Amino acid sequence: MSKVRETIGHTLALAESIGLSSALNLVARRALGMTKPVQVACGAHRLMVRPGDSDPFVLAQIFTEREYDAHPFWMDRLNVIAAGIRAAGQVPLIIDAGANVGYSALYLAEHFPDAVILAVEPDPACVDLIEQNCAHNPRIRAVHAAVWSHENGVHLTTRDEGSWANRVSDAGMTPSVTLETLIAEIPDAAPFIVKLDIEGAESEVCRASPAAVSSFACIMIEPHDWMLPGSGGLSSLYEAVAGRKMDTLIRDETLMLFDCAVLQRFSPEDATR
Repeated sequence: MSKVRETIGHTLALAESIGLSSALNLVARRALGMTKPVQVACGAHRLMVRPGDSDPFVLAQIFTEREYDAHPFWMDRLNVIAAGIRAAGQVPLIIDAGANVGYSALYLAEHFPDAVILAVEPDPACVDLIEQNCAHNPRIRAVHAAVWSHENGVHLTTRDEGSWANRVSDAGMTPSVTLETLIAEIPDAAPFIVKLDIEGAESEVCRASPAAVSSFACIMIEPHDWMLPGSGGLSSLYEAVAGRKMDTLIRDETLMLFDCAVLQRFSPEDATR
């Protein structure tokens, strides 16, 4: 009975974003073991979804549950900050690390129209889908790599839970990239938002690149201490932002940190001046 309730709940969550008929179609294809991607309409987007992978769950998490949508107080100020960056001749940069198939990049691009997004993903199959899903948006660039502490390559481990649970570890053939290199990829980039949903690798990244992490006005991070108990997964993040005044918001599985020093320089009224 609990499995039936879970399926019904997931179907209804999907239906809020893609309509009931498309949601039922995806659920039926998943139940039948069908893996071929299908296209669904989600608002203004046309998204490729793999029924047998984690794509339906990610879609509902982002577009129905709106996991990356902060309270209007912060969303308004972040957009004013982005507009201010543009006015100063720079480019507001969003790094979406662990971009999966591109849904989060599309959501962030929709809500922050002044920003450029680097959608960074180590799984080549997911990168292909990022390029398909985001082809119509020139502000989103797919990057086939794992964000890591060096650029010598990492090992990618795929998991039965679906592509959203893929993990990387040191030494391997999958490309890796540092935050510093990603920031340098965009001329005149101003660090704006960094999203780290990288299945435990956030500790390695924050430890290796504390100045880069703390340079962003907003940090969105999914902790994985539940998966790696005793590792102190966010310790390096706390060290990176130590001494800074930060607002903290918990949104479902995501922890959001906002640099108050940056927020206080702007107010929504600035946008009309």
